[in-house]
Amino acid sequence: MSERGYTFGDTDVAGRRLRLAAEVFQPEMASFLAQAQASPELAYDLGCGPGYTTRIVARAVGPQRTIGLDASSRFVEIARGQAMPGVEYLEHDVTRTPFPCGPGDLLFSHFLLPHLSDPPSALAASATQLRAGGLLLLDEVSDIWMTHPVFLRYLEMVDQVVAAGGGRLYAGKAMEQLTPGAGLAVLSSHLVEHPVSTAQAAAMFRLNIAGWGATPTATAIFSAPVIAEVAAELDGLAKSTARREIVWGMRQVVCRAAIAA
Repeated sequence: MSERGYTFGDTDVAGRRLRLAAEVFQPEMASFLAQAQASPELAYDLGCGPGYTTRIVARAVGPQRTIGLDASSRFVEIARGQAMPGVEYLEHDVTRTPFPCGPGDLLFSHFLLPHLSDPPSALAASATQLRAGGLLLLDEVSDIWMTHPVFLRYLEMVDQVVAAGGGRLYAGKAMEQLTPGAGLAVLSSHLVEHPVSTAQAAAMFRLNIAGWGATPTATAIFSAPVIAEVAAELDGLAKSTARREIVWGMRQVVCRAAIAA
């Protein structure tokens, strides 16, 4: 992660939310990662959190060595407690270069950019940590479509919280006209729809709200009664069997580092 850290903290509750999010988005991530070269020597998962996405990278691509980077010592500790052959976790701010193990063949970013105060600069720095011909895979939220009013209310609140922290919730929109800089070419850019069941979305959102107590930004914007009201509304959706009430629009961008002549 970055010097700003996680918008919703790195508590146990935040870790549970990231675990659920990894399970919910695993099919979408695995499909995207399948575009990468199989079995690269070194792959980095940028802003790996408790390591759930890192293990998805390792299984989907099969690198000889997979390294998850995160600035949260707490999340890195949790990740290290779930060993997997060929996978390592290091405490490192992904906005700072060089990366601890040198340039990699693959850099993967999932739900990272909303936590960065200056995504273009961070991406430019990351590009310097790619070997010749290496790939940078960006998988970020461009939009979220919903029909349920509870989800609309919640996401309007989250948008304000992320903005107050200097980020942008729908960071994928900024990638639509991405200019990655010298030495890096955009190979593809697609918007992929990923529907999530009402119950799963409500569970993820409810865990975020549970973690707001550790983030003064949220409690400074919204009163305790308002937060409690939205939390209760989300609890009411926990057993819903509805589908297609909320769909994530994921912007998937593949960039390649120049190959030396």
